[in-house]
Amino acid sequence: MRYYTSHRLIAGGANPSGWRLTAPELEGAVAKVLAEHLERAADGHALLSEPDVLGAEALQTAAMALVTGLREAATRDSLLRRIIASGQIGPGQIRLALDGSALAAELATPVEALSPALLSIEAPLQMRRRGVELRIVAGQREAAPDSTLLRALAQAHRWAAAMRRGESVVAIARRESRSETFIRRRAELAFLSPLIQAAIVEGTQPLDLTLERIVRTALPLDWAEQEQVFGVKGSTGSPAAGRPLFTAEADPASPRVRHSHPALPITPTPQAHPALRRHAS
Repeated sequence: MRYYTSHRLIAGGANPSGWRLTAPELEGAVAKVLAEHLERAADGHALLSEPDVLGAEALQTAAMALVTGLREAATRDSLLRRIIASGQIGPGQIRLALDGSALAAELATPVEALSPALLSIEAPLQMRRRGVELRIVAGQREAAPDSTLLRALAQAHRWAAAMRRGESVVAIARRESRSETFIRRRAELAFLSPLIQAAIVEGTQPLDLTLERIVRTALPLDWAEQEQVFGVKGSTGSPAAGRPLFTAEADPASPRVRHSHPALPITPTPQAHPALRRHAS
């Protein structure tokens, strides 16, 4: 197995720290960044410094063929070796410099015609550890709903709704064949901030935001503090930024999920979102 190792780890010292990634993992991330970069440029007619109306269709076809090749394992590595001149990974970012001559040859166009902006790429990159696994997320992250987390969230809303109707934790635990502690801890998911819940439903939550991490964390009462603890941020235009996932209500008589944690003012209804309805049973 080939690996890429950070300079800090190679340099060593009294307390060396750094990262080591398998070659397929890192090369796959680089190929994804490059493919997205070329696809955006092709869609925006930004491959050339000056638009070429007559050759636009042929150039578009060549660019998309290159994008396809970068996304296929059989051709990815050879294309990367030809097109990437250099690369650098820094905190939260990856920088790539492309070989203009090689890229021009792939696109069947003169190198001097390429847009200078096409030859350098800066993209976000995250390396997150989940247990013993180190995962890379580079470029535009695709939504990836966590079925375990979705199922637990839907279950938490169902239990919290039962508590609001007056059913005790003891009764719920007996019905579910679970301990009271298990019910209390899992029911707290119903009181996560709407932003966090929306991210879970949409599959845009941070990679390390797992069910295990949530239930092991003392949940702050303040929604903004929760979002800071779990690293969840909204973005302009995102459903998570502009609307709550569940209907809010002021209900001072709401039962407590646990003695040290008063219920937050949110109506726990699995029916509020189709994704939760699918996991409610």
